[in-house]
Amino acid sequence: MFYVLDGPIIEGGEEMETVIKHFLASGMTMKEISVKMDVSIQNLTKLLNS
Repeated sequence: MFYVLDGPIIEGGEEMETVIKHFLASGMTMKEISVKMDVSIQNLTKLLNS
């Protein structure tokens, strides 16, 4: 995973579910993850439950 200076994350081979779980384990809320990844909370939840 790479961080770009203006904020977005570039995924480098990890599955989205893994990235979300990593952020949750680091203490981020679903709302914070949603903003960081520019993905709705609803879609994050779908990814985790798939």
